[in-house]
Order: sequence, then structure tokens, then C-alpha cells
Amino acid sequence: MRETLAGKKCITIAYSGGVDSALLAAIAKEELGEHARVILLDSPLLPRRQLREAQERAAALGIPLIILPFPILDDPGFRQNRRDRCYRCKKHACRILRDSAKDVGAGTIADGVNTDDLDEFRPGLRACGEEGVIHPYVECDFSKKDIRELARSRGLPFWNSPS
Repeated sequence: MRETLAGKKCITIAYSGGVDSALLAAIAKEELGEHARVILLDSPLLPRRQLREAQERAAALGIPLIILPFPILDDPGFRQNRRDRCYRCKKHACRILRDSAKDVGAGTIADGVNTDDLDEFRPGLRACGEEGVIHPYVECDFSKKDIRELARSRGLPFWNSPS
């Protein structure tokens, strides 16, 4: 994992505050320091409790957190609850992350997708692929169990929390 991240000059982590993205953000910060940007997209669908927990985790890890608005409800296709809503949501999110990353020269965007996620129907993964988002856990063949074990071995109190 360290080699995967260390090879990047600057990286943007798509952060939710769950164990997957929080651990990835912590490792990226260790490897890249200020060249690791951690972004949480705040949509009207994100519960305020989850936003607070994500902020608290980032602060506890010493990670500066950038929060950007995510106006997903402005997308008529998403609001209509069409079959492709998950794809549309992820595509919109990836574009916001990509635009923010470009603004500071951080061409690489990474998320917390792991090998277990590949076994599920996840239309958002197609959007990630189209937008060039990398999946470091997949590159390192990490499952959800591996992520939890690594988080626990590092003493992260949220090692068993949801993604």
C-alpha cells in the first residue's frame, strides 16, 4: 500500500469517514504529507451525525479535511430515482473531486474500494473507471477483513465501524 501511494506526487482521497477511506487517508498522509488531500463531499443526503463523525475522525488522525458541497439533488436523473442513479451519483462525485484535484495539481484520485466490493453489483465503479479513480486496496488485493485488521493493528478505534 505504501509503495502504491508513495509513487504519487499528489493525491486526492475520496473520504467518507468510514474505516476504508479513513485508513487510506491516514496512510496517504504518512506517505505524502501535505501532498495528500482528503475531501468529503457534503450532500443533502449525508446525515449530519455522519458528517460530524467524519470530521472528528479526520481531526483525531491529524488530517486536514476539505469539505465540498455535493448538490446531487440538482441532477434530474438522480431525483427521478432512475435505474442509473448510483452511476449518476458517483459520476457527479468523481467530477467534483477531479475538478478540485486539478485546481491544485493533484491528478490522482483514490477511493476506499476493496476486493470485496468487486463481487457486488456496483454501477458507481464504472463511473470511477471512466473518471480515472484508482483503488489502492484493490491494487494491493485487500479485502474488507484485511482493511479492518490493518486498522486495528494501527490502534484505530474505528477499525470495526461501517465503511
